Amino acid sequence: MILLTSLVLGCGGGGGGGGGTTADTTPPTVSISAPANNASASGTVAVTASASDNVGVSKVELYVNGSLQTTVTASPYTFSWDTSSLTSGTYSLTAKAYDAANNSTTSSAVSVAVNGAKTGPATATLTLSIPSLPANTLVGGVIFNITLPSGVSPAVLSGTDASGSVTFTGSASGSLSVADYTAPQISFGSVTLSGFGTGNFMTVNCTVGSGTAVSPSGFSLSGIQVFDTNGTQIPTATINMSVLLF
Repeated sequence: MILLTSLVLGCGGGGGGGGGTTADTTPPTVSISAPANNASASGTVAVTASASDNVGVSKVELYVNGSLQTTVTASPYTFSWDTSSLTSGTYSLTAKAYDAANNSTTSSAVSVAVNGAKTGPATATLTLSIPSLPANTLVGGVIFNITLPSGVSPAVLSGTDASGSVTFTGSASGSLSVADYTAPQISFGSVTLSGFGTGNFMTVNCTVGSGTAVSPSGFSLSGIQVFDTNGTQIPTATINMSVLLF
């Protein structure tokens, strides 16, 4: 007798319940790293947000006083904020970050004091500075022109350097009054500095005529030359100008 045994092998696949995909419910983290809280700003300001997520950040939005300004979809999350047409005052910046699952987080607010547009009568204070110099170099003199917006005129010059004095020659007199002004430009034939290093060396106070609308971007420098104490031009040196409107 021959016994035939049939063996059936089954490949099991039923039951057991495999693990499903877990939904991403973790929101991103976000903060504004620049400018600093309570900073002052004028012109175009670089606003930088820091954002991270357990899966990935899909986009970051920048808000000014709660109004959406722009969106960045890839790191670095840097925005250019043009304040030149804004009215002077305090503005609130926030950033909102999203991930692919549309989870979102809004950053804490950063307050920025904007020195923006203003309508006269007003005063504009221009502060001139030399930001950097080659090693072991002192400034002995500068030449430059300041171009003013229409309706703005210079009132008083003042200045100081490391030795406590600034000597004006040529188109600006030693009495610190404007001697050579033809709208819209103030021309300085030369300003002699007594071995000055880096930092502020002059302020120019200007009056903004009644009804005249101006912004800091309307003031500019040209014809800049910086010399050392031997009278040799320093080609890498420049002059910065900040503008405050009151």
